[in-house]
Amino acid sequence: MGSAGRYIKNKGSKKNAKTVFYALGIIFIIMGSLMFYGNIRMKQTCDEMPAVITRIGSGKRKNRVYVEYTYRDKVYNSALNYYNAFTMKEGKPITVYIASASPEFPKVPTNAAIFLLEGMGFAAILFATLGDEKN
Repeated sequence: MGSAGRYIKNKGSKKNAKTVFYALGIIFIIMGSLMFYGNIRMKQTCDEMPAVITRIGSGKRKNRVYVEYTYRDKVYNSALNYYNAFTMKEGKPITVYIASASPEFPKVPTNAAIFLLEGMGFAAILFATLGDEKN
């Protein structure tokens, strides 16, 4: 049995494990909520612009997505702050959000990450709660 298994079998460690899962759940939910708020803020303060995915990086930059868009009569070819392998393909149109102070840094909402964090948070709390009922 590994050190993790011995830790869980120790007296009082079940309570500690439950506390850790509750804490992780709350942290994940808070992180997801902050990202959700950031998406709302981004949509309120930035200009929505159509763009086209021109290139998806390879090698060390394989998760970098480049888009081309026009903002205030100037054409930009910039990297996004987010990559989703399931929905982003070269040549595909995409909506980006542009802050007027820094138009060279397009942004996209990170909905998948929000749902993942929120889901993991609720799962951790559920796991800790179900562990309470068995005692």
